[in-house]
Amino acid sequence: MKFNIPEYDSNKTFEPFEALGFSLWMSQSLELSLVNYLVFAHKISPVTAKEQIQMIFEKTSKKTFGALLKELKMKDEFLSKTIIERLGVILDDRNWLIHKVYAINQSDMFSSRKSSNLIEKIRGIGFASIELSKIISKKTDEIIAAKGFSSVEELDKKTQEILNSWAEDK
Repeated sequence: MKFNIPEYDSNKTFEPFEALGFSLWMSQSLELSLVNYLVFAHKISPVTAKEQIQMIFEKTSKKTFGALLKELKMKDEFLSKTIIERLGVILDDRNWLIHKVYAINQSDMFSSRKSSNLIEKIRGIGFASIELSKIISKKTDEIIAAKGFSSVEELDKKTQEILNSWAEDK
């Protein structure tokens, strides 16, 4: 089988690949935000044992973006319908990036004329992922506070107080 590898100037064609990497990275970050949200909102409480929490995070982290979204649709009452719909759009866009952009748009990546539209579309996926990650992370923080979990700052402060008391005892 012969592959058609186009000639390219690395100075001109790096940008589409940078956009692709950025958007894939951001969509993966969004997926991790969904994992955190699902675990804190629906799977653990402040009295859940640390070892059990780790196992729940590991199990939930192994799910695909699509499986996480499906679970979210079945269980969740905290996120708006609009956010859930936007997550579905990001899932479709992310799947296009992973499974179809190469086959459908391979030559566009090397064409100055065609790559600008493609870059814009790809970057849009990354920026939409960032926006949704922020929304979901904020909602996760609200749920953590409402359920009575200690915040990272509180845990750090308690840890420092314990360390200080140990130092004073010596």
